[in-house]
Amino acid sequence: MFVLGRAPSASDWRAAVFKPPAAAMLFIVAASFAGMLMWRIEAAQSHVAETLFPFAAAGFGIAAILLAYSARTVFRHSSRLTECSTFLGRVSYSLYLFHLSVAMTIAPHLAGLSVALQLAIYLGICIALSAVFYRIFERPILAMRPGYRRSDEAPAIDAALLAAPAKSAA
Repeated sequence: MFVLGRAPSASDWRAAVFKPPAAAMLFIVAASFAGMLMWRIEAAQSHVAETLFPFAAAGFGIAAILLAYSARTVFRHSSRLTECSTFLGRVSYSLYLFHLSVAMTIAPHLAGLSVALQLAIYLGICIALSAVFYRIFERPILAMRPGYRRSDEAPAIDAALLAAPAKSAA
């Protein structure tokens, strides 16, 4: 900034953040901050850490999305990563619906376990429940949606037939 004699523009900032090294660094910082807060919650029962954790978790999620977006070429060339991403994309709505209910239901049963084990059990239950819900409910509903034609296809019904007055049968 000082060498160029101008302030960086928004496009310069966006271009830098969308590069994999910068996105990876942001992800590491967000993960470290969230991890530190989790440790403070577990070790010291810190009310400040409990208050800040939802924001840190959201920042971690945003950083993970940014990292995945910036490394999209890696996902395109790895079939295993593509399959995993596709699966998580399919069950994401169910995860959104059930994550809080699962957390509230299992929290009393996991109280004595470490935070890492609690997180692993929580994620496992959420993903399993979401996969079952997707398979039983979402996929059949999505399969019943009407098909939509591309803009270059011919219309199924001629608009002129709809505009013409109907002939009476009498």
